[in-house]
Amino acid sequence: MSQREIAKATDMDEGFTSRIVSKLEEDELISGQGDGAISVRDPDLLLEAWREDYEFSKHRILRGHAPARFGDALLGQLSRRLREDAQGANMWLVVPNDQGVFHGAADWEGVRCVHPVQVYLDLLAHPERAREVQSGSAGST
Repeated sequence: MSQREIAKATDMDEGFTSRIVSKLEEDELISGQGDGAISVRDPDLLLEAWREDYEFSKHRILRGHAPARFGDALLGQLSRRLREDAQGANMWLVVPNDQGVFHGAADWEGVRCVHPVQVYLDLLAHPERAREVQSGSAGST
């Protein structure tokens, strides 16, 4: 994609997009192509840089309990029976500080979900799940 296409697709100001692109080029995370397109040099390196700069604590985190044993049942209980309580919480709802985390995401049974890369970063920052994510065993939770 070109810088202009990225700005349009993400609904960001072209000047702001230009500053971000310049910084990413300076850090050698992306490179410009002859046709004006921008490409990622090394996706793993870009993801690692994002992870290093990511601050999970900036989001609003609701720790709660809903009476369900499985993910699908738990999802169905959220709107009807969620009880906010850090003690014994069987779920965390992370309310993002930036709506951009929903770009390219989808709805799942009426629940708006963030992009899978965002889930990965959030799980890496989660104190109870980080080790599973690093070892690749977190599954689809």
